[in-house]
This record gives sequence, C-alpha cells and structure tokens, in this order.
Amino acid sequence: MVNKQWVFLLFIFLINFLFKLVYIAEPSLWYDEIISVKDTLLDFGHIKHEAEWDKNPPFYHYVLWVWCKIFGISVFAVRSMSAFFSALTACLIYSFTTRVSDKSKGIFAVIVFTLHPYLFYYAQEARCYSMLIFLIMIDLFLLLRLVEKPSNVNAILLGMVNFLIFYTHYIAGIVLFCQFLYLLFIFKVNFKHLLLTYLTPVLLVLVRFTAKQYKVIFLSGESSRQKANVPLSSFDGLFNALPKLFFSNLIFIILLIMIIYFLYTQKDKIRSINSMLYFIFLTPFLSLFILFTLGFITNVFDARYLIFTTPFIVISMSQIFPTRSIAIGFLILIMCFELLELKFISSKKMDYKFAANLARDIEGKKKMPIYIQSEDVVTLFMYYYDFQAFKLYHNNEQLEKMNLSKGDLLKALNMTVINTASDIDIGQLSMKSSFLLFQTYQKKDDELKIEKIITDLGFDVFKTRSIEGVKFSYYYKNTRKN
Repeated sequence: MVNKQWVFLLFIFLINFLFKLVYIAEPSLWYDEIISVKDTLLDFGHIKHEAEWDKNPPFYHYVLWVWCKIFGISVFAVRSMSAFFSALTACLIYSFTTRVSDKSKGIFAVIVFTLHPYLFYYAQEARCYSMLIFLIMIDLFLLLRLVEKPSNVNAILLGMVNFLIFYTHYIAGIVLFCQFLYLLFIFKVNFKHLLLTYLTPVLLVLVRFTAKQYKVIFLSGESSRQKANVPLSSFDGLFNALPKLFFSNLIFIILLIMIIYFLYTQKDKIRSINSMLYFIFLTPFLSLFILFTLGFITNVFDARYLIFTTPFIVISMSQIFPTRSIAIGFLILIMCFELLELKFISSKKMDYKFAANLARDIEGKKKMPIYIQSEDVVTLFMYYYDFQAFKLYHNNEQLEKMNLSKGDLLKALNMTVINTASDIDIGQLSMKSSFLLFQTYQKKDDELKIEKIITDLGFDVFKTRSIEGVKFSYYYKNTRKN
C-alpha cells in the first residue's frame, strides 16, 4: 500500500514537472528574471545585500544560487527550478488533501492545481512564487502535525518554516497572521507552543535581517515603476485579480457561498474531526481583504502577491461539495476555465531575446553602435546579445584580473547606456554614421528630448519598431541635411 502511494506521488511529480517544462525556455527573460540570474553570479554572502536593493527577501536567491551552480544559468536552467518546486507542491497538495479527507478529493485538488493557468505561468518564471507555494504546503503539514501532536519540537519546526516564508516574500507574512488567529481562537493551542511558533521566526529575523531590510519593510517608499505596475487598490483592480486566483469572478462567488454553507451545515463535524478546515477555508478571503485594504494606503495589491493563497483555494474547492457527482461537475467547469486560459508560451512583458537577435541581424558582420535606455535593462540585452560578455560583466574579480571596468567592457561591445537625455554625449554621437537605440521604461517627455537631440544632429530614423516591452529605432546620418 505504501509503495503504491509513493509510485502515485512519483507519477504526479513527473506529470507536473514535464508538463511545466513545455516551452519553458521559449519566452524571453524579462526584467525581474534577469535580477534572479544576476544574483546567481554574486558571491553567496553578497546576495542578501543585493536583496536590499531589489526590495525582496533573499531566500529564493540563495536556493537559486545553489541550483545554478549545478545546472548553469541558461533560460531553461534558471526557470526549471520553479517548475521543480511546482511539481513537488502538486505531490504535497495531493498528500495533504488525502490526509484531511480522502483520495478522490486529493485527485480533485491536484488536477485543479496542475492546470491552474496562473500557477502554470509562475511555474515557468525565474522568481520566488513557485517556491513560496511549496513552503506554504510544508507549513500546512507542520501546522497539521502541531494540531495532531502538540509539542515543543513541532512548534519550533513550524516557526522555522514560518520564517522561511517571510524570508521568501514579505507580503506572504499575511498567512502567518491568519495562522496565528487560527491557533489562538479556533484551535486554542497551548500558550507555550504558540509562543515557540512565533518566537522562533522573530529570533531568526533578528539574526538574519540587515538594517536596510527593516527599512524596506517599514520605511521604504514605492518607486515610480512600482507605482505604475502596482497601482493603489480599486474595485476594477479587484475584479481583475480575482479571475487569476479563482479562475473567474463567478467561481469566486460560488466558492464563497459554498464555503459559508459548508461551515454552517458542517460546523459540528468540523469541530470534532478537523478544525484546520476553518483555517484553510478562511485564509484566502481574509488575506484578500487585508491586502486589498492595505492597497488603499500603499502600492501592494496585486494578484501575484496573493499567490500564496492558491493552495488554500485549491484544497477548499475539493472539500465543499456534498456529493461526488456535484464535485465532478464543478471540476469539469473549473477545467474548462483553466484550459481556456492556459498558455504554453506566455508573454513575459519584454522581449529582449528578439531585440538582441534583431540587432545582430542588422549588424551583419560589422558591429554597430548600440544605445540602450535605461541602465536597468542593459544586462538583459547583454544576456542575449553576448552571453560571455554578460557573465564577465557581473564577475568583478575577473574584470579586475583583466584590468577592465564595466565601462570598458561596454565600450568594447560598442554599447552606450543612457538613462535620460542629459546622459547623451552629443559630441560622440555626432561622429556616428548610424546607430541602434533600444528603449524600455522611458518617459514620454524624456523620449521626446532624446528624439530632438538625435534629429538636430542630422539623423533620420530608418526603421522603428515596438517589440514587446521594447522600442527599437535604427538611425542613420542623413548627409543631405548637412
């Protein structure tokens, strides 16, 4: 029996892992992902200081650093770790759901999880979200263990994973607050065990966090880019976020009604058998309410920041239907929504892979001057344009041995980085006969200033094209103007 269960878990893992590797390297890396790649080239001890700048905790980057030392930093390698953790999570969701209910509900949950389009997207991205969901499931198992067998060891283990969740994503700390409410008011855990559960992560935070990380959490304001990407809460934003987590607004409403009905009709059964269902049912909605409310004050309300609630949503869906036939019907409905939204090759917001290939095609055998706006994306362009140069650019030790600066390397590649119009060396640019310009994160007024400088120097645009997230322009000197 045990061997059959392990074989079935292996089957779930392989199906999930292989499914999420399909076309995983096809879309270009984008800005957030190249930060992850760059961090793998740092010294291990320097990663936490890079996290201060990135405004994200460093645990994911530590794990990715180890992964990439084994598998390299190709697009396939860096993204495959997310697929790996997603596949492990599928096994944990099946095991957990089976443990709190039965095998058929476990199968229900793992099917919904596997085809979840939003989770599939982040299973193919080199960011922390798949690993975060994996840690949430580990946390659920340890919470169940503490509920079933209260002990100091179980409380400390739960506290350690609580810390790792917070050390992976600050906003996921909301789930720890929901857990605290459950242990205090519903399960009514022994005070000593409650203290150990939350004193452990507090002590670890004091040991591991730097002063700048505290500033990021409590004092740091939002950058203009974050404000643009994550606006303040609105009901339009809420109605756009719900389908990403719950497949559609309709399913969100159905699930909410069914959970209320289930809790009302089965409350005596839940109290006597498994009070953890309260925690599982209520956490997604409480987390949604908390983040939506905070989003009116600061720019934090975004569906991806609530991705830690998806295991709770999936498990909840498997529990609430009174008969198997109703559950099967609802599963078919969910699968229809999932399959309609599932995309094997998803947009990653900016396509510097295509941009770099375009530059090489235009250049032919002769390297043309390349201007890149802004500094934030130069390494993303370099990753696809000259991979060896990308690795050297982030290897300070090797640059020192070669007596080169990063500026020297850019010059050797005939590349110039500009952030604003004032960064343009007019004398240098006036000597060019042609050049390529790639722009991302440019502001309209600054874009107009750059364009005016270029045209005043006698350049005409031969070709301009908007690639996904990138504006490309090919300028040449019009000698008739001079």
